[in-house]
Amino acid sequence: MIDFDIITILISTIILFIFIYIIKTKTEKNNMYILFFSIFYIYIIFVLKYTIFPIPVDNEYLNIIKQDSRFLNNINLTPFNFELMDTLSYKQILLNILLTIPFGFGISFITKITKKKIIFLGISIGLIIEALQLLIGLIINYAYRYVDINDMTCQHFFGQFFTEQYI
Repeated sequence: MIDFDIITILISTIILFIFIYIIKTKTEKNNMYILFFSIFYIYIIFVLKYTIFPIPVDNEYLNIIKQDSRFLNNINLTPFNFELMDTLSYKQILLNILLTIPFGFGISFITKITKKKIIFLGISIGLIIEALQLLIGLIINYAYRYVDINDMTCQHFFGQFFTEQYI
């Protein structure tokens, strides 16, 4: 399994320091901007931790779990299809809302926000997360996460909503 472990944290930290170095040397951003950028970067890393990791890569393990599940059973590409809704799905909606609250508020500190950017960024956050889950699932030939267009819709709506509330 590729897990969110100490190596992932170290690599993420090194990348953050590279970003900070580039911002300090190539732009005229102040220390307050760097602080907010760093907080937002850490938030994005934790979004990846909870939406992408762990990634199963052990062939023996994958062969065992593939026997119990079909790839397409874990993918919902029909908007507003809630036939499979149960208490876990309602929990997922709540978690998607909580996932996008910091994005909505934090992005305003990183870049100048316009109405067009709000719509674009709202769509982008959900699309990127769900597309990464689907892409990784296709690569390992197993839908290791439930890929759901409703998650993307929820992340878009609340990402846009919380961004609009702040600006």
